[in-house]
Amino acid sequence: MNTIKNTLKDVKEKMLDLNRDEFEKNIEEKFNMIEERIQNLSNKAEEASDEIKTETVKQVNNIRQMQTNAQQKFNGLKESGENAWKDLREGITASITSLEEAINEATSEF
Repeated sequence: MNTIKNTLKDVKEKMLDLNRDEFEKNIEEKFNMIEERIQNLSNKAEEASDEIKTETVKQVNNIRQMQTNAQQKFNGLKESGENAWKDLREGITASITSLEEAINEATSEF
């Protein structure tokens, strides 16, 4: 698990070095990958035992809320001025990292 956290930390640091266009493209790609992973998790939950299914559905609901919040932050970043986006990118990067960690934790049960 520490390896995953270290990898996510490295990715976060690299993302903060990107220019605005690269950063936005990278985040959009991450949202697409996250959506795919959430869908895979939901599919696995449907095939799981009732106990695991119930817990996983709760986790997926929480992840979906995190995804919505991250998307709202990203939309704000895209609409921000040139100076403000640098401040906002740290928040969206942290949200994406938290979202990926939550998905990793949820998928570790399978």
